[in-house]
Amino acid sequence: MRRRYTVRGKKGLLVRAGPALDSEVVATLPAGSEVIGATTSEFADDRRRLRIQEPVQGWCAPRLLETGDVVEGFEDELGLPPRPDDYPCTLHVPRPVTERRAVATVAMG
Repeated sequence: MRRRYTVRGKKGLLVRAGPALDSEVVATLPAGSEVIGATTSEFADDRRRLRIQEPVQGWCAPRLLETGDVVEGFEDELGLPPRPDDYPCTLHVPRPVTERRAVATVAMG
């Protein structure tokens, strides 16, 4: 599912060609940039990587991003029929479990 993210890393965000840390750097995006992410994966080195599709394609560290809204059109990815123009509400997709767990941990101390 595609989701919008904002770069929050003070030094920006390195986007690499592959998920490995030794992959070629394809772009450096400044703090405040918006990216569209598609897939989060966990790799053997216990690090999570997010595959982004816009404004460049590549892999980055999701910890340097602030999670935003689901990108419109995700219904197509799920194989759902299009919503009618007069549909009475918008669809809400909850944040990933790992983010909810982090919020609960902070709230409970």
